[in-house]
Amino acid sequence: MKHRYPLRRVEKPRAAATATKRFGIAAACGIAGGIGLGCQSPGNVQPPSALSPPAWLEEYPGVTLSNRFLTIRVALPDTRHGFNRASRFDRAGMVVWAADASGFVAMAPHTQASDHDPAIDDHVAGTAGEFSIEAPPGYNDANPGETFLKIGVGLLERTDDRSYRFRHAYPIRDAGQWQVESGPTAVTLIHELSSSLGWAYRYRITVRLYDDRAGFEIERQLENLSSRRLAVCHYSHNFVWLDGHAATPGARIAVEPPHRAARPPKFRGAAEWKAGTLSVIDRPATPGIVRLIPEQAQEPDDPAAWSAVLSHPDATRAMTISQVPMPDRTILYLDDRTASIEPFIDLDLLPGASASWRTAYEMVPPWTPEDRAPIDPIAP
Repeated sequence: MKHRYPLRRVEKPRAAATATKRFGIAAACGIAGGIGLGCQSPGNVQPPSALSPPAWLEEYPGVTLSNRFLTIRVALPDTRHGFNRASRFDRAGMVVWAADASGFVAMAPHTQASDHDPAIDDHVAGTAGEFSIEAPPGYNDANPGETFLKIGVGLLERTDDRSYRFRHAYPIRDAGQWQVESGPTAVTLIHELSSSLGWAYRYRITVRLYDDRAGFEIERQLENLSSRRLAVCHYSHNFVWLDGHAATPGARIAVEPPHRAARPPKFRGAAEWKAGTLSVIDRPATPGIVRLIPEQAQEPDDPAAWSAVLSHPDATRAMTISQVPMPDRTILYLDDRTASIEPFIDLDLLPGASASWRTAYEMVPPWTPEDRAPIDPIAP
């Protein structure tokens, strides 16, 4: 279902009001006196000063946001020196590192300094976001040598007569303009582009830490400033490290509300999707996916929350990811190093219209399938 937005005012969401109860667990450390393995009350939380991102990661332009609960590293735009300079993912706003005050590393690059190549499309990390993985606006109308639109990247050049390939390296002809506003616990990045083809947009990404628990949220807003209709999809790849346990036997991913597989899962025996939970059986030798859709249709602006939790018996934390509006579909992805929970949202913006969506990330006490319970919606 496409979320079609006429011209309307988008209210600024309230970060502190985001619900913290997912799958029956108190997500916030300090709730109920800090009950839960490794969960500390706010007064006992130690500053994560020793949990800085790896030195090689800090060599790339970025901003580190930190409080007594969490430290994250957010990539900043830089066409010459950025962490990822390929033509696929958003060029900035990616959380590439996340570690809480206990030393638990939830997100980290799956490359090292010796093999990281910013020009390779999947040399990314964490919350990497992408628009239009299948057919970006204008691609099918462009001839080889002409340009098409990749929101978050810029105007790209079509190189041949083949269908769009999201992993192909398309030359970037116009990277648009980025603005950055940063503070100690939040950063806002704005990407603007206007072209002679009639495309024009403003894309805003705000990453902010929660001030009362080990979590953060990403608020995205897309404004169609052109005279043309803009139909796109967006998803976050959400590479989760889970202290090295994300793709090892025993890891589990559960999704609420109930979802079903749209196609047979493709994990080649490494994982099993059953009763709403993906269970890792063996470390994947090759990447595998399952495409999920909600069992019940949702209204376009239904505030009911979507949530997923990734856990492992040997990890001292689980990680929850939630989003509003509810995604149109979800992909669960595994490779030999990380697990990904990818919420997709379809947007159909009329000229002058805008849309916003929020994704929340929290590190929570360990979770088991027996903890499953109806979820609370994220507060509007």
